[in-house]
This record gives sequence, structure tokens and C-alpha cells, in this order.
Amino acid sequence: MASLLLVRTENRKREIAVRGALGATPARLMRQFVTEGLVLTACGSLLGIGGAFAAMQALPRLIPADRMASMPYLQGTWLNARVLGFALAVSAIAGMLYSLTPLLRISFSNLRQGLTEGGRNAAGTLWRRFGANLVVIELATAMVLLVGAGLLGKSFYRLMHVDTGLQPQNLAMVKISGSATRYSTDAAKVNFEHQILQELEGLPGVASVALSSDLPVGTGDGLKAVAFPEKPSLGDHNEVNDRQVSTAYFATLQAQMLRGRAFAESDDASKPPVTIINQTLAKRYFPNENPLGQHIGSDISKSPLEIIGVVDDIKEGPLETATLPAMDMPFNQGPDNSFYPYCAENSVLQGGDAERGERSSP
Repeated sequence: MASLLLVRTENRKREIAVRGALGATPARLMRQFVTEGLVLTACGSLLGIGGAFAAMQALPRLIPADRMASMPYLQGTWLNARVLGFALAVSAIAGMLYSLTPLLRISFSNLRQGLTEGGRNAAGTLWRRFGANLVVIELATAMVLLVGAGLLGKSFYRLMHVDTGLQPQNLAMVKISGSATRYSTDAAKVNFEHQILQELEGLPGVASVALSSDLPVGTGDGLKAVAFPEKPSLGDHNEVNDRQVSTAYFATLQAQMLRGRAFAESDDASKPPVTIINQTLAKRYFPNENPLGQHIGSDISKSPLEIIGVVDDIKEGPLETATLPAMDMPFNQGPDNSFYPYCAENSVLQGGDAERGERSSP
């Protein structure tokens, strides 16, 4: 705006000279410039505050309800005294700038010279060209910033609406690491797992509990090389994500089982190793065929793992990347002393207890 006023002032030199010749005093002309600057500042401030208010209203609506719980900083976003004070300070500085720009360019003592020369001297032409070029540069810079901000906003919107394949609402997760010396055997690790799950199941409001050795929606760098004995043409350089999970893992995350069955407590070390693969792995390595009953070779198990189920994709890796192939094994067949327990709250029970003021969150 200041650059536009700079160019406009050069074009108004003759007008100001005529008004001065007709009796307008320098003070009167100065009041005119100050008034114009204040009007521009007031309009810009109203538009800016109005745009900020509209953006604050629209931003929470772009985020799914199940994600807002993890973003408490957005729930308190509002126009407060500090924001309005900052806007008023910026407006005051802008008003002074808009008012001083024409005053600094027009010399009231040379109004007659501006009238005789018609305001077309070499210095005026130079300033007009400089101001016009400056406006072009500023507009080009603003367009680049707007395009970048628009793309960033679009990416953020898409990330907030990525289908993760699980239900995070009313789902709590912690990490537990047991002593390596105390839980050194597989039997001790399995007992430790069962003890943790039993304690969590006893918490008020808990509807389902489970655990896994690694988290979904992670970095996606925990890949393991696998081979397919029934498919020698695929070689042994295929990579998939892997994790050990408890029997209620998919039910707790509300992931949909597409084929086969989920894990059972009987799937322990005394039974042949089994695995459940995600839909991405099934489509990539078993296209147009039933993967159930086929086997996957991996250094995780001495024997090939039999595929007993196919689960709908749970997001593997960062949100901005494609879902990676993944396979899950029963925790009882590959226990560890470090894992992630999950607690799914019963939303119905949560609401009823909340009304009585007795709800206890896990």
C-alpha cells in the first residue's frame, strides 16, 4: 500500500500544486493525507481481523473430530486482547507509514514549481518507475507466498483425513519395558504380558485391551526381508513391516478382518508359526489368488509362517507415504519384555459415568 501511495503521490503533484495555488494551506493538505492513510489503515485492519476470525472458525472444522482430542492448542484459538492489541499496533504503524509516504515526497514550498512543470520532472518520472517496479516485485513475492501457503494447507488437510485403518477415539497407549534379567525367558515374557493385560482389563471404563511390539503409523523403517517358498520367482529380497501382537489387537483397534481368522491364545510356541498379513501385502505378492494357507519365510522364525488371515490396511509408515506391506505374528510365539499396551474405553460407559461424575479414565 505504501508503494502504491508513492506512485500515486507522484501523479498527484500537479493536483496538489493547483489546490495550493487556489488557497489550500499545507496544514489542510497534510490533514487530507493523514485522513486518507487512516481510512486505508482502518479498512485493511477490518479486513485482516475479519479474515483471521473466519480462519479461526474454519480451521477446527477441517480437522476430524477424532484428531481434535490430540490438538488441545487448537481448541483455545480465538481473538483475545493480545491479538487485538497487536493488530492495533500494526495498524497504527501502517497508518503513520501511509500518511508520511506522500508528505515526504511533496515539498509544500515548491507547489508553484510543480504547477509550472506539470509534475513531470525527471525525478518524478524516476520515482514513478521505481514505485511501479517495487509494486510488481511485492505482488510477485506475495503470490509465491500465497501459493506456498495454499499447498501447505492442502497437504495438512489431506494428512488430517488419511484413513489409518484404526479407530483412535477413546484409545490410550503406553510403552512398558520389563527388566531383561527378570524376564529373560519366553515363558516369563508371556506371563508378564498376561499380567499387564489383566491389570488393564480391571480398570474402570476399559472395554478392550491389547498389545503390540511396535506401533502403527510410525516411521516405517522397521522393515524385514522375507521370502515366499511357494513363489521362487519373487526371490528373498522382499521387505515388509512386522510386529508381534496379542489376540485382541485387531479388535481393540477396530481393524476389519477380511479373510481367515484372528489370533487365539492357543497360537503359542508349541504350535506351528502363523501370521496375519495386511491387504497391501496380499495384493502385492498374492494377486488374484487366496493367500490363506500359503507361507512366508523370515529370519523371525526358523520355520515358514503360515498365513491364517488377511486384515484391512492399518496405516504403516508416515501419513504422507503409501501403506507398506505388513505381517503380524502372535505375541505368544515371539514374546518380548518391551511392548505397547492399548486400552480402548467403552464410549457408552464413559458417557453414563460422566453424567454421574464418576468416570475414571485409564
